[in-house]
Amino acid sequence: MINKIDVKKIIIKIFDYIEQGEEITEYETFKGHPGLYFFHSKDEFNNILDLSLTKEEYDRYDIYYIVQKMIKFLLNKYDSHTRMWFHDNSSFSIKFKIENDKVYVVNITSYLNNVIGGELISINDIPITKILKELEEIICYSTKEYLNETIANSIIQINILKSLPSIDNNISDVNYKILHNGIEKNIIFKENKKYEDYKEKKPDNYTYELLDNILIIHYNSCKNSEKMLEFVNQIQLESFKNNIEYYIIDIRNNRGGDSSIIDPLIDFLTDKKTVTLVNENVFSSGKMAMIDLKRIGTYIIGTNIATSLNYFGESPGKLELNELKLSIKRSSKYWYYDKDLNCKGFTKENFENYFKDKKELLEPIILTPDEYVEMTVEDIIKNSDPQLNSAINYIKNQKIL
Repeated sequence: MINKIDVKKIIIKIFDYIEQGEEITEYETFKGHPGLYFFHSKDEFNNILDLSLTKEEYDRYDIYYIVQKMIKFLLNKYDSHTRMWFHDNSSFSIKFKIENDKVYVVNITSYLNNVIGGELISINDIPITKILKELEEIICYSTKEYLNETIANSIIQINILKSLPSIDNNISDVNYKILHNGIEKNIIFKENKKYEDYKEKKPDNYTYELLDNILIIHYNSCKNSEKMLEFVNQIQLESFKNNIEYYIIDIRNNRGGDSSIIDPLIDFLTDKKTVTLVNENVFSSGKMAMIDLKRIGTYIIGTNIATSLNYFGESPGKLELNELKLSIKRSSKYWYYDKDLNCKGFTKENFENYFKDKKELLEPIILTPDEYVEMTVEDIIKNSDPQLNSAINYIKNQKIL
């Protein structure tokens, strides 16, 4: 356990890094978060921090929750990149989805009780409504879709659960109480036990499928420029051989990487008939891929993505707190898109001067899909894909027109 005075020193060290820490990359040098104290002053931060330190002793789970809560206070809907994580975190083999403010099981390791489709009632006898509220207090988000997805991922991570005020930091078992077909069932996971992963089919990155004269392209991650060049050569050949007329670009679950990787694909798709699939997991450079496709006239189907159009991002480095097995990443740039989707990046050196009299430009703008189609709990359980089906139907209708 760590006393209150030392905990405050640790937290101040973390936020000093976020504000001023220097990161040198091959492209440029970053000197701190562009707007850490832009929306709330450092004095406000110190006051809130003092009010948050209500105990005399703390552990690393407490520190995680307080730091995340302070990040939320300072940056809230503007920055989903700046965050802390556990070195030794692990996830249980169960998957949840939030729908209409309720939490449902959509997948689970095969040798546990069959509760797929059941509603989560509590975790370790804490009502799920309370847990959702505590998690929302530490998650920065600009879309409700991203909040729900982040919560669903958080409640299967034992260290995040340990950090919550309502759950004992010393637990080693997690009990999910699930209402399934009118019967309450307890699914218990043990912290140090290895569980078989549940089965989930997802297409690999840089793969494609042929459907009549439609080529479905899967771009799950903005990584590996050489692989992209090889991939574009492959689909060029397939397009010629099969007289491809329409393209569906599936960037669902693309959480980013290097935003320039997509350039050869954009060059190839320019002036072609395209539909793009997105979901709540499209994040960072994945969002930039969506914008690149939007610029060339693609029709977008899916849900709102993880971040707003303009946002803090670019996280080249991190601060390691090895004694606590915690790390912190911070945004180093603010990406601003104008009405024509032209992008400009602002660093700490020029952010405040530009936006001090233009705060209204920082309000999150959600780049909504042309056709909103959600993947429901029932869709996931039945392994159906209404987003892809909608894209195919859209193309068929275009052919009729």
